[in-house]
Amino acid sequence: MAGSPIPNNSDAKTRINGKTILTVGGSGSILAGINYDSFLGEETSATVETYRYYLGGTSGTLQTTVVVTYSDATKCFVTEVERTDAL
Repeated sequence: MAGSPIPNNSDAKTRINGKTILTVGGSGSILAGINYDSFLGEETSATVETYRYYLGGTSGTLQTTVVVTYSDATKCFVTEVERTDAL
């Protein structure tokens, strides 16, 4: 897979539950604080990948969803990473 799940250009945005957060060149993790033991990933469009993280296997409880958006179908540049926690 080309590209990186961490924003790699100055215009990239990282969001957790809709709130934009500051990131410093690859430090930290979009999954900080999430307890999970399995995940499923899918390409939801040519420029979007969606990852769902579960506790109790993939048929267990959804913990969070991470959506990675790329600038184009080459997936060389990440434009946004958004995490939405399950309620």
